[in-house]
Amino acid sequence: MTDTGRWYYVAAKIGISVSSLCLLSQAYVIQKNLENNGFVGYFAVAYFADIVKYSHSTSKLIRNLREMGLTYRHHKNTIRIFPEKMKMLENYDAELTSLNKWVVEIKSKITDIEDSDSIARENFIKDLECYARLHKSKVMQ
Repeated sequence: MTDTGRWYYVAAKIGISVSSLCLLSQAYVIQKNLENNGFVGYFAVAYFADIVKYSHSTSKLIRNLREMGLTYRHHKNTIRIFPEKMKMLENYDAELTSLNKWVVEIKSKITDIEDSDSIARENFIKDLECYARLHKSKVMQ
């Protein structure tokens, strides 16, 4: 099975969208790393919001995670995964870690496009907006 197939499987198993799983993977990896070093782990949503600002509503993705009982608001712009849910998510550590790596690479590519080529950036944004419309139509069906 491909990485993408594993990500869809984990999302279905947890009961969230793949887009929400992308956000959850970011929160999971950051929180795990901070807590392994003796700190309180939480995730600043602004980083993820910058990645999906053209295609998704970050507040809807966060709401989806809260409704599933996975996260709660830690501070104004941060979320935290409930400790008992972190233990459950450890079963999917490899998948969440690989998805997080993929999301970070997307962020890097977006930054490269924004910095180097304004026409490519506009085309990229149009593609993301098209994806968002397609995603919404599939979700509504």
